Amino acid sequence: MVTSISQLNNAEVDRLIEQSEQTLKINERKELLQKALLLVMSDLPYIPLYSRYNHYGVSNEISWRPRQDGRLYAFDVQWKPVE
Repeated sequence: MVTSISQLNNAEVDRLIEQSEQTLKINERKELLQKALLLVMSDLPYIPLYSRYNHYGVSNEISWRPRQDGRLYAFDVQWKPVE
């Protein structure tokens, strides 16, 4: 049984991984590991809590432009004058 942080327990995934470790044919190994990965992705053993992309919420009432370094400083945000 393959154990990890996600505690995935899937006999078919384990079988495919073990079978891939026993073959010397690269294409066959790749196919077995791809099948195992598809099974893992269909089970969704964990919910990712990290996003590598920056997400921002904006309003028409503020003036703000994202920084190149991805950091967000309060002094970069300004209220637009009320018209």
